[in-house]
Amino acid sequence: MHENGEEPADWREVLKPESLWEHIHELEGEIRWNQSDPSLYFELGIFYGCLKDGEQEVKSYRKALELDPGMHQVRYHLGEYYFGKKRYWDAAMEFGMYVSGEPDDPDGTLYLKFGIACLRLGRIEDAKRHLRKARLDKDSGRAGVANKLLSWISS
Repeated sequence: MHENGEEPADWREVLKPESLWEHIHELEGEIRWNQSDPSLYFELGIFYGCLKDGEQEVKSYRKALELDPGMHQVRYHLGEYYFGKKRYWDAAMEFGMYVSGEPDDPDGTLYLKFGIACLRLGRIEDAKRHLRKARLDKDSGRAGVANKLLSWISS
């Protein structure tokens, strides 16, 4: 929300750094009064991630998990962060914990990245299992990538 009390015009407005910082400051104020709410730390992590502040992003996600270890959606975001940093072992661990709490991946992105992380780690059978699930993705581009990787590792 802007200082004048109006909602931002669209998502581009929300993603501007000054708007993100405004949201972060609001959340930090809420956290001062409610330090035991894991959803506040989760949201804070998302905003820091938008600003590409990985250190604060991970710190916020870790605090959310400390307060609520069952907050599985945090695992997905941590996996995404580690995947982007090419820390495939950490990414695979976080994706694995996410899948155990939320086994359905509606768009297949998770299984494609999980499969690639396993492939990078040399865990071929695990990679095949996840890539087979990624082939079921409704997005033909991701499904095609999964198919190509499967044919490459199967030959």
